[in-house]
Amino acid sequence: MDMLESELTVFGKTVKVKSYTCSRNGNPYAEKKKPVRLQLSILPTYYCGAHCPFCVVAGMTERKDYPDIGKLEKVLLEMKRVDAVR
Repeated sequence: MDMLESELTVFGKTVKVKSYTCSRNGNPYAEKKKPVRLQLSILPTYYCGAHCPFCVVAGMTERKDYPDIGKLEKVLLEMKRVDAVR
């Protein structure tokens, strides 16, 4: 495993996650405190009319899907159970 990675087990599967925070202006990476926890972002839809070029949903102005609330609840409960989210 890379020194900048950590492992997290979710739903019985081990996944690699970054164990550092990004740096500015070429400074060295700062290692995250153990146990490594994730920052979770939830996008309730893939629709946005703002057209920001840096956004993960840029260009998705026609799609109006909504998340499966049951699956979302299952994921959130699992993340809490394994203490994976800060």
